[in-house]
Amino acid sequence: MAQKTPGVVAAGHAQTAAAGRIILEQGGNAFDAAIACVLAACVVESTLTSLGGGGFMLAHTAQRKNYLFDFFCQTPQRPLSLEEVDFYPVTLNFGGALQTFHIGKGAIAVPGMVAGIFAVHQQLGRLPFKVLIEPAVQYARQGFVLNEFNAFTYRLLAPILRRDSEAETFYAPNGQLLRPGQQARLPQFADVLEQLARYGPQWFYQGDLAHWALASLQDGGALNAVDWSEYDVNLRQPLQVSYHQYQILTNPPPSSGGILIAFALKLLESFNLADYPLGSPAQIQLFSRVMALTNQARQQDLDGSLYQADIEHQFLNGATSGGFLGDRPLNKLGSTTHISVLDGEGNAASLTSSNGEGSGHLIPGTGIMFNNMLGEADL
Repeated sequence: MAQKTPGVVAAGHAQTAAAGRIILEQGGNAFDAAIACVLAACVVESTLTSLGGGGFMLAHTAQRKNYLFDFFCQTPQRPLSLEEVDFYPVTLNFGGALQTFHIGKGAIAVPGMVAGIFAVHQQLGRLPFKVLIEPAVQYARQGFVLNEFNAFTYRLLAPILRRDSEAETFYAPNGQLLRPGQQARLPQFADVLEQLARYGPQWFYQGDLAHWALASLQDGGALNAVDWSEYDVNLRQPLQVSYHQYQILTNPPPSSGGILIAFALKLLESFNLADYPLGSPAQIQLFSRVMALTNQARQQDLDGSLYQADIEHQFLNGATSGGFLGDRPLNKLGSTTHISVLDGEGNAASLTSSNGEGSGHLIPGTGIMFNNMLGEADL
């Protein structure tokens, strides 16, 4: 029996985290555990992430090497008119705030999740991939119990989850959305995971799975076989910024999330956080203000410029040049799920994955939810 790897796992669902713990106990490293976690999340957090979505992994190795694996979804190469695609608005109620998204087969991008986790596994993993799928296969085939957050996302996304008969069969059997305490199963997805472990990513992007997906998207979708087969993972150098005496590694442009975190930290350097007790109204007010200012700076100086050379330094310089100390309204951001793993060997993995802004079209016979939600800001 392999020696256990000491470590710690944080995730958005108890069973997602448990999958990582199982892999560490079998001798896997932090990267193996993160892969097992995200595969498990595709089952127990399917409204937030899926093999039909994409994501990023920030990796720090025991040898002190840093990598950013960018496997976010890729939009179709061929432009189509709105009249040619299945693409329409749907309004969701976020509890007092209504937000319009555009969904349908025409909103689906090429998923990067499968390519990404295989790229991470090939470069940094230790255990066989067939071992890493086992927790997710067990959850999908034997079932998992829904928690309160599962049920909340089902209710929130009901107009999307119930638009396809395949999806409704899972999320609303017998015409009623699943509720906390009920058990759910995804046996078709368990089969897909086993095929993926047997045949690798080529099966997903060029083999039977790709053929099934493209056939399902034929009427109203924008993707074609070239889009699917030419998907590639981008390996980038992480963005490195200082915060007091610490060095922070985060996601670089053209992703906006990492540079926005860095901007917020730069703003927070102006304050002595010892004067803001943890959880106090003063601290909450400060953090809310910083988040609002960061969002304002994004709209003013970052949107539309993420592919500009040296944009990270220009944007971050704005955080220390003044002009961002006024109050601004705070806008809501979309949801993803996040996984963090540290192991006793000195490896660290931070993985963010999503279905875009939610989940949508379920490819018949696969149990995979494909990204098909675009917010108004994405249009």
